[in-house]
Amino acid sequence: MQVALLKLDYSQLTSPRDSAEATALVGSAGGTCFDFHPSQSHVFIVGTTEGVIFKCSKNYSGQYLQTYLGHDMSITGVEWNPFHPRVFISSSSDWTVKIWEESLTSPVLTFDFEMAVGDVRWAPSSSTMFAAATADGTVHVYDLAVNRRKQISSFKVSPGAALTALRFGADGILLAAQEGGNIAALKLLLPESAVE
Repeated sequence: MQVALLKLDYSQLTSPRDSAEATALVGSAGGTCFDFHPSQSHVFIVGTTEGVIFKCSKNYSGQYLQTYLGHDMSITGVEWNPFHPRVFISSSSDWTVKIWEESLTSPVLTFDFEMAVGDVRWAPSSSTMFAAATADGTVHVYDLAVNRRKQISSFKVSPGAALTALRFGADGILLAAQEGGNIAALKLLLPESAVE
């Protein structure tokens, strides 16, 4: 695997479209998280400190392709759905998780929590399942095929330590990073009907 540092010189920006002023990245909020599209390697989404999500392309580095409004505070996580490439999910310090369809500028589903959400991730084994990490140290698991509004499970990883990041691994393992540097490994035991 190779890693490349991408730099953008704002003084050299040019526009491939006539509406450059409407989509220019100059003066935009700072990025907090990003994810590359699962089937279009040049397309990615970026969450910002101001609660805005931008869809961008490496082909047009001086502007964004779409703006998604819906969060009121900093975006803490974004991820494309690995099964449905037009769908992505976001989490925010505004206590919400939102599901988006890339052609719409507002969310199609919103999940309200009672505290800041530190991260959100789609499960790799199911197109409808995701996990969210909250500031009270809890992992919440949802399956939209089972219930579109209510979690199917939750687990308090560490009382008093906010969860800041989630990552799914193989065989239903979910890693949850806590403030202070601790990492918890959780095994999700899914019924066969939940696995696609």
